[in-house]
Amino acid sequence: MLEERDLRDKRVVIVGGGQTGAELMLHLLTTDANAPRQITWISRRSNFQPMDNSAFANELYTPEYSDYFGGLPFEVRKQLLDEQKMTSDGVNHDLLKLIYQRLYEIRFLDKQTDRWRLCPGREVVGLERGEGEWLLSTYQPHSDNYELASADKVILCTGYTRAFPPCLTALSQQVPLEGGEFIVNEDYSIKWDGPAENRIYVQNAARAARGVADPNLSLNAWRAARIINSMAGRQVYDIEGASCMVDWGPTRTPGYRRDCAPREPGVHRALPKA
Repeated sequence: MLEERDLRDKRVVIVGGGQTGAELMLHLLTTDANAPRQITWISRRSNFQPMDNSAFANELYTPEYSDYFGGLPFEVRKQLLDEQKMTSDGVNHDLLKLIYQRLYEIRFLDKQTDRWRLCPGREVVGLERGEGEWLLSTYQPHSDNYELASADKVILCTGYTRAFPPCLTALSQQVPLEGGEFIVNEDYSIKWDGPAENRIYVQNAARAARGVADPNLSLNAWRAARIINSMAGRQVYDIEGASCMVDWGPTRTPGYRRDCAPREPGVHRALPKA
C-alpha cells in the first residue's frame, strides 16, 4: 500500500494512463502526510482519455454481441477490439474531473507550479538505475522527440500481457493459437488436438475470440451457465432470450429482407413486396 511507503519529498513517476494510474495520481495529489515533492504522470495515449460507458457502448457487453463477435473473421475481430478499447481501458469521467480540480487548486490557490507534470503521448522506451535515482527514457512519436525523466520512485500501471497457462504446458503442442490466444468454441471450450469428449473450458481467456467483455465480470454468470450446459449435455440454465437493444447480426425483424444486396456496383433493386 502507498500509505505504508514514505514518499515525502520524493519525485514519483506514474507510468500508465488508465484507471489505475489515475487513481494513484489522485491519491498522491490529495495526501498530506505522505505527499511527494513532484509527481509525473506518463501515458502512451495522446491524452488522458475518459472511459466510454455510454448506453450503446454498454451493448458490447451483452451475450448477443459476444455471440455475434465470435462469428466474425479474425482480422475483423482484431480491428474491432482496437476500436472498442476505451470501453474498458479509459478513466472514469468523475475521476478525471477530480484530478483536474485538484491540479487547479495546486496551481492557482496553493501557487505551486512545479509539483506535477502531465506527459501524455509518450512511450517509456528505457528504464535504468542511476546514482540514487531512476532514469526513464521516453519517446514522443508525434514529434519524434526523446526525453529523459528522473525519479526516486517509479510506479508501473501498464496492465498485463496474457501468457499461456503453465498448467497446460504439457499440451502446448496440441493447442493451436490464433493471434497468440486460444481458439474458443461457442461453449467456451478451446480447440485442441485431443479426444472430442475431453474438453478444456476457459473463463476470461477469450478476448480475441469473444470481444472486449470477456476479461470483464459482467458476463461471467452467462459464460459459466453456457459452460455448465455444455458439460451436462443439456439445458441446466436457461440462457436464451434477448437482452440487447441492437441487431448486431443479420436481422430477423419482420419487414426486413436479407436478399436485397445490389446485383451490380451502384445498382440497387427494389425489395419484393411482402
